[in-house]
Amino acid sequence: MNERQRIGSGDAIKVLHLEDPEQLNCVKRFLGEMEESLEIESIASPDEVPSMILNGTFDAILANYRMLERNGIEFEERVRRIKDIPFIGYPGPGKEAVMDANLRGAEAQHETDPRHFRILADRLVEAVKKDREIRCQKVSLKVFEALTRGSDLQSTIGEIMRIVREAFGIEAVGIRLQEGEDYPYFVFDGFHDEHILLENELCVTDLEGQLMRDDVGNPVLDCMCGNILRGRFDPSKPFFTEGGSFWTNSTTELLASTTVEDRLVRTRNTCQGEGYESVALIPIRDDGETLGLLQMNDRRPGCFNMETIGFLEGLGKIIGNSLGRDTRGQEALEELEIHRETLRSAPIPSLVIDPDDMSILGASYSAAQMTGIPLEELHGIPCYEALKGYESVCEDYGEECPLMQMLERREQTSTTANPRTGKSGKGGFIEESASPIRGPDGVIELVYLMVREDSGPSRAI
Repeated sequence: MNERQRIGSGDAIKVLHLEDPEQLNCVKRFLGEMEESLEIESIASPDEVPSMILNGTFDAILANYRMLERNGIEFEERVRRIKDIPFIGYPGPGKEAVMDANLRGAEAQHETDPRHFRILADRLVEAVKKDREIRCQKVSLKVFEALTRGSDLQSTIGEIMRIVREAFGIEAVGIRLQEGEDYPYFVFDGFHDEHILLENELCVTDLEGQLMRDDVGNPVLDCMCGNILRGRFDPSKPFFTEGGSFWTNSTTELLASTTVEDRLVRTRNTCQGEGYESVALIPIRDDGETLGLLQMNDRRPGCFNMETIGFLEGLGKIIGNSLGRDTRGQEALEELEIHRETLRSAPIPSLVIDPDDMSILGASYSAAQMTGIPLEELHGIPCYEALKGYESVCEDYGEECPLMQMLERREQTSTTANPRTGKSGKGGFIEESASPIRGPDGVIELVYLMVREDSGPSRAI
């Protein structure tokens, strides 16, 4: 395993595998041969599953239903109450159907047939990919809603921090923002008071207590947080990204295998000393200026992957764009107009739509890329025209409209795998999720629509 994979490990899909002891090694070996990205930990007792998923960082569960004492669907529901991750079941010898709770209706060959393992590997990869995308969609929506309705800076940033922590199941999260010449924690959750006391200040002082400054007069900021806030990073190193973030799934391995020169700073090692193995530091920027950073720590190794870090970097831009404007105290629609640039940075294809005429009022760059329509031209186009290439509402073409359903039910709704042509000429399917944006009086003023491209409905194999 090379250095990049070992320290910045993020390509692997971590699977908890429940199997008969006699078949355990065989199934694990075949799955590993079929898909290199699968990192499988196999066990032989269903009783171990709850504690392992609670304390581990697994992306999915793969279970031989013959190992379950109770009904497989009941066991899946029990597991999901602990942690909502993809659960894929397969039969023991002599059965033909694969019971897949995420992609029902699929069939597979007998488990001794090599094609069986190819099917299982593909199902795992697809289920985890979709789960990650849906999680990011939900976080994007919640953050956008928090930014549009926030009444004061601290409550808004605090809510965003809690959204991120809950969505990714991270032990401790904090957001540093500039205050004077330092970057203390503005909000934090999960860190002990001792950590905040030791790490709150980053500015380095000399023996006389005076701030030390660099060649251009900026205060010297300590540790890895200082690197990210000052824009010191080397993307050729596995623990830095091209976006200027730092992350590792094992601080122990990082410190053992790198030098001060590699890390570009002499680190305090407080996080590692407190037992945190997974650490991510994401810059919060507005128009090229670093306003702060998002910090995520967990004592479990292996909490992050490259997709998550990329999403968090997009989130850092969204927060930064919002912080760069004085929008506090504005009415909901006025705030939304100011936050249009924030919406454009959303990593998931996203649209803000006027429910009266279905016209697009704002869109993300990712939505423009998906539709093939330049961002500036999307404004004012009906959503059904941009996404589907239709001349009227989707219901006229025999399809359910997520916006109309949401307005009727007054709740979030979604439709799946509807065909799309669009102005780009692309075919395929899309999955849409529509959610209300309410004004101060609770009335639905606008609709937030997120779109996921899909290969189409699942088919029997």
